[in-house]
Amino acid sequence: MSKGLKSHDTVQTKVGRLESAAGDILVDTTKTEWVDGGGGSKFQILRTCSKTGTWVLYVNMQPGAGFQAHRHEGTGEFFITKGELIYDVGRAGVGTYGFEPVFAEHFSARCEVETEFLNIGHGSVTYYKEDGSIDYVLNAMDFMQLGEHEIEVDVGTKEWERKE
Repeated sequence: MSKGLKSHDTVQTKVGRLESAAGDILVDTTKTEWVDGGGGSKFQILRTCSKTGTWVLYVNMQPGAGFQAHRHEGTGEFFITKGELIYDVGRAGVGTYGFEPVFAEHFSARCEVETEFLNIGHGSVTYYKEDGSIDYVLNAMDFMQLGEHEIEVDVGTKEWERKE
């Protein structure tokens, strides 16, 4: 932000995104770009913070999409707005809030119908290949680079690849 801006002044930094000098952020998800997350999932990157490691995504999963087995290195939170997320803990339908503690591991996270949710991460997530080795470790900086098209990821399951 320019030093001449007052705290309530806003600047459009991207299409659908306004930021104030004080740090307020407004993101219009009807105008925000989707980035491919692989395996039938795509993300809108709403916020990333290199100081706290926090990242906020709006996630869309197509029917049959799923995420690789993964471990949360920090806490995670989600809120389902459409469809149903099916994972180790249970079924999370529309209106469900979920909290994931540090080091929570999920070996199955998928959907049968188109599903959307707000996802807030506090730290990195480690994604595993089918053989248990590490495939990706994604953090706030990676999501920032993904949003700028500097990197690509595919956190989808092999089932999705076989389906296509």
